[in-house]
Amino acid sequence: MSGERPSLEWRTGWPVLADAAWWDGWEAARARAPRSHVFHRADVLRAWYDTVARTQQHEPVMIRYTAPAGARVYLAATVVPYQGRWAGRRVLEPAGQDLFGAHDPLVDGDADAVDWDAFWDAVRDAAVGVDQALFRFVPPSMSGRVRAEPAGDECPVLSLEGVPSLDAMLARCSANHRGDVRRRIRRAQEQGAVALQVFDPSTATQAMAEFDGAFWPVWSAASAEHGWGLHTRPGLAAFCQRVVREGVAGGWAHFAVLRVGDAPVAWHLGLADAGRVYWWLPVHDPAHDALAPGKLLLALLVARLIDDGWRELHFQTGAQAYKQAWQPAWPPLMAVRWHAPSARGRVLALHDRLGRHA
Repeated sequence: MSGERPSLEWRTGWPVLADAAWWDGWEAARARAPRSHVFHRADVLRAWYDTVARTQQHEPVMIRYTAPAGARVYLAATVVPYQGRWAGRRVLEPAGQDLFGAHDPLVDGDADAVDWDAFWDAVRDAAVGVDQALFRFVPPSMSGRVRAEPAGDECPVLSLEGVPSLDAMLARCSANHRGDVRRRIRRAQEQGAVALQVFDPSTATQAMAEFDGAFWPVWSAASAEHGWGLHTRPGLAAFCQRVVREGVAGGWAHFAVLRVGDAPVAWHLGLADAGRVYWWLPVHDPAHDALAPGKLLLALLVARLIDDGWRELHFQTGAQAYKQAWQPAWPPLMAVRWHAPSARGRVLALHDRLGRHA
């Protein structure tokens, strides 16, 4: 296919989500792609579109770009309406912009042979009726040069490969962190048996009961108490239910509860795929604060992931101290941002530049 002109297919509207042939092609491409991850999975994307996107009245967009070298680039996106103080705007964003930790396109073929500036130009040219675009977490190799800027956030990754045990992992950390984790485990064990249950397809029904009866009420209360506001976000509860109901049974969700004695003290709901677990929604019962359940949960989750043969723990966005304590790697990320080449787009670009430099 070398020498052919690039082409871009732009599909929008809810009917595309019901097109089984489209998703079959998407999944076939994902199976071949060497750089695919959990946020490329059709079941994850469709769950998000059906719940969060539909409830918040986003407009789904599915993009397929064929590069001259023959590689095909897929991008799951959405057009989100925002209402500002003076005017509204329609923004092209990746699916799950504020929930997913990676926004890189899915590439069926040689990603290094794709002209990424040409790709992003083609997306911009096809985005009729869109005022601007923002893709916040794109690897530098896929961001191009013209429209890329530093992401302004980080997504640390903890490698588990070649680490035989939690003690070996802690040996890489500071003496303070190492000693504190071991002390917390000992103190918890003094209160009773300490056990981390990770739900699997054989316990999928139990996982749903744990989610409805314990995790979501505790997490919602924490969201309200700390001012996160996420528990009131339209569609989020339904999306999380889909993650547990379908993901535990399908092997792409990682849901765990930590118990000390007979008491559940902490939970984590994450995603999983291809040897990687994605840290997403942790929460603990404040009645057990004395046990430092959050720190205990993460330590025992790391231990369990090592024992179960996982390769990486992706901490998602944010450089919080509790993540840094584990000495993860910090892969570089870029943001891809552009405004429409229209009079309206130019006005919005000027407004945004003045706002950033005010």
